[in-house]
Amino acid sequence: MSISISKLELWLRGIEGKVIALPVWRNNTFEYADLSAKHVAFLKAVRAVSSLHSLPILYGKGLFIDAGTIVRCIMDCLNEIYFLLEKYPDTTPQAKKFIQHFKSTTLDFDQPPPPAVPSKKIHNAQVRILEKDAKISFENIQSMIRKTYETFSGYVHSNYPHVMEIYGGQDHDKKFHTAGVPSHSRKAKYNELILEIHKMTRNTLGFIAYRLDIKEILHEIIQSCEQDA
Repeated sequence: MSISISKLELWLRGIEGKVIALPVWRNNTFEYADLSAKHVAFLKAVRAVSSLHSLPILYGKGLFIDAGTIVRCIMDCLNEIYFLLEKYPDTTPQAKKFIQHFKSTTLDFDQPPPPAVPSKKIHNAQVRILEKDAKISFENIQSMIRKTYETFSGYVHSNYPHVMEIYGGQDHDKKFHTAGVPSHSRKAKYNELILEIHKMTRNTLGFIAYRLDIKEILHEIIQSCEQDA
């Protein structure tokens, strides 16, 4: 793996140390005294980096449905970071709604949560950011992001082709491999996907560093990207 998780974790801790105050203990849990766009974006990055640890384990054991579900969760977090920090230090009205919904997900069931922001609006923020530097249209970028989202949503919702992915074997013993698909060749093809998810996570950490003006981390991430070019 050309981009180690430990390096991603180092950048993540660096971002935290520069711009995120430590949470405080209250209400029998740790909470932030303030929960702004940068805090929520940072927490989404924490979830993404944390979940990267599970991908080699799940794909290595042939647990493709569970691994695909984790990929969807990671990509959701990365998309949401672009959405939250699109106009930083300003916060868009839609990002404010997202933060309000995020705050409401604490274990307080007395108050119903406000409506969630539709995924398409979240994705479109990243499309607008990418469109500035890409040589392809808004519609094409949007289509690529939505297709990827819908593909991995199939693992979350147990869609037909995604469940059938774990069926197979020798002619005399075809079955659903609920304990993991044993095919080494099928497992190996997912190594490229894992690497791409690492790169996407690194690039998103770079976007955080750019928006929060953390120059030294941004410089390191740019150097890492150039080494892959």
